[in-house]
Amino acid sequence: MTQPELDECRALLQSKRTELIEGSPAHRPLSTAAGTPEIDPRAMMLRNVRSALVRIDEGSFGECLICHRYIPYELLAVTPWATWCLVCRKAADARSCGSGSGMEETLVNAGDRGGHRQGDA
Repeated sequence: MTQPELDECRALLQSKRTELIEGSPAHRPLSTAAGTPEIDPRAMMLRNVRSALVRIDEGSFGECLICHRYIPYELLAVTPWATWCLVCRKAADARSCGSGSGMEETLVNAGDRGGHRQGDA
């Protein structure tokens, strides 16, 4: 990825972060009938955006958190918070097809990895 492309992704992420922070409701996530907290999509998106900004600073932005291949710029230009390449995303979608559960948790946990490359401490 070229420096201008990286700068463009950083600007998009910073803009999205500001949008999410300024538009965040000042309440806790609702509980479902079973008493488990409901996933707040804005909070999850903010977490993914912040994680992408950290990966830019670390030099691992654009690298798939699963297979460590690079994510195409064409995808990052549209969703710069993407954490998986298209191959890994399709494989995850195929595994979760029909169950409807586990995908959000997998995505949230992927954001927690901090973008470390394989072999990094």
